[in-house]
Amino acid sequence: MAIWRMTSAFNASTLQSRIRHLIQLFVLANPPSPEKNKKNKDPRHAYRQEALLGCTCFRFSILGIRGMSSNLASIHLSISWFNSLLYMLEVTLAFYYYSRFTIARSFKILLASVLIADAVSMIANYASAWILLINPQDFLPRDALWTVPVSTFMISILAAIEEFFLIDRCRKLSQPIIITAALCGMVVAHVILSLYSGLFVVTHPDLDPNFARFGNKAAAISASLAATVDMFIPLALTWQLYKVTPAQIRRQRSLLDTIVNGISSGGVGGLASFVLLVLFWTRVEVFWVFANSMGRIYALTLLVNLIVSKRRHSSHHPATEMVPTKKRESVTTQVSLVTFSLSRSASTYTSDREKQLPPTPGPEEV
Repeated sequence: MAIWRMTSAFNASTLQSRIRHLIQLFVLANPPSPEKNKKNKDPRHAYRQEALLGCTCFRFSILGIRGMSSNLASIHLSISWFNSLLYMLEVTLAFYYYSRFTIARSFKILLASVLIADAVSMIANYASAWILLINPQDFLPRDALWTVPVSTFMISILAAIEEFFLIDRCRKLSQPIIITAALCGMVVAHVILSLYSGLFVVTHPDLDPNFARFGNKAAAISASLAATVDMFIPLALTWQLYKVTPAQIRRQRSLLDTIVNGISSGGVGGLASFVLLVLFWTRVEVFWVFANSMGRIYALTLLVNLIVSKRRHSSHHPATEMVPTKKRESVTTQVSLVTFSLSRSASTYTSDREKQLPPTPGPEEV
């Protein structure tokens, strides 16, 4: 995200206010001559003086931050390595999903869009780290202008895809239309405010850490409320799964199944969003360091959900083993045996409740 927003937390505003105070003391100690007083009454002259004072404070603030940019570059490089590991895991899961299962064209397009968007976001992260590592002592905010909107836009796309995908899962579990509409509205607000934040940072490259990247507290509060959709969606999906799963099956579920259910339902994204929300209002410099990892978390959640759903669906509908033989009658007998092995209740449960949902024990375990 915005690198200069991370540097702003190093007491840049305190340094700027002190420098402004020293300059004002210098002006009071050296009053202008009577000839200049007439010129000072011109409003344009006062505006130029204020602009000059602001530029001077900005330059001194940059000088104070340059000494700390080396630590920032090291932190950003470490996070880029962590993001690289997550992206490698993402590509591995995508390759596994493509190679092991028969995928509909719509899901192929969806997965390709996710991989491309996350790859572009990773390029922006690498560029930010490279800019800092080249010469951290001479880093300026204008050096990273293009990485901010690119990273923000791509992460917003990934968030929208993952969130709408999980909401669709909730809808297939007969979730009330009011809850579905409310979650969709929160997703739209989340994406719009995220895009606005990226544009605001680019158009206002100041160093004031207050209100982070939204310009005023009202917009920051609205964005924080919209970001809680990442916590509400896993709760809604988990509750719907809880309602459709019999109590006997819930007691038989292993710890591994519970963990996979939590990941595929968006639990990791919800937990990460909660941590980032707290950091946003308490430690904004730490927030910006970890916020870039959300794109990988969204993509991994989507991939885990797809893989688990496909594996569960294939386990409930095993493919007929066609043993090569010269006698055609034996093959026909085997197919008919598999055809009549599924009961009416099992097929009804599959058609109404399965629909590629996160894993719950199958009907044959009842």
